[in-house]
Amino acid sequence: MLDGLRFLRDNPILRRLTAILATLNFFYFAAAALLVLYTSDLLHSGELTFTALSVGAALGTVASRFIVSRFSTRFGSTGTITLALWVWAVSSVGIAFTSNRYVAIASYVILGIGNGLWTIINTTLRQQLTPARMLGRMNAAFRTVSWGVVPFGAAFGGVAARYLGLRGPFIVFAIVMVGSAVFARPILKPLSSEVIGTTVRT
Repeated sequence: MLDGLRFLRDNPILRRLTAILATLNFFYFAAAALLVLYTSDLLHSGELTFTALSVGAALGTVASRFIVSRFSTRFGSTGTITLALWVWAVSSVGIAFTSNRYVAIASYVILGIGNGLWTIINTTLRQQLTPARMLGRMNAAFRTVSWGVVPFGAAFGGVAARYLGLRGPFIVFAIVMVGSAVFARPILKPLSSEVIGTTVRT
């Protein structure tokens, strides 16, 4: 694990990808922890809508598999990751401000598409940039950092909802997503200079 953490620290691309995902996971799960209340109190809906939100996100993720290779061929790694962040940004704004169940479901489908684009390109890059002997340790460290923030994000969501209202954590997530998309290019500059056009075949 320590070797994996050091490898992430010393690789500018992997370090930034890890930081981006950890940040987004923190704020996403701050909102996701409140999804039941979001469905009942903000969308004024019940179990069927709650299920549709989750299924919609899953369907979007599956659908992204059929388009990611086209985007990676045309825009390269940096462009596709930036696109994924913008897709997330658009969907998060829709989720944050709507009270319409159908808009929310559509937004979760779009969120799933962004998730699929990010995950496929991110996984491909990690495999390309990591020696085979380090791959297991790097992935363990990557997941520990990027997903270890989830319970803290959920706790933050509860506190934020108390002081900002139930919609507050969703708005904060949307602001973070839009900011990430706007500043994606400078953040991912090492990726542009070191990795030329990752192509994904599915």
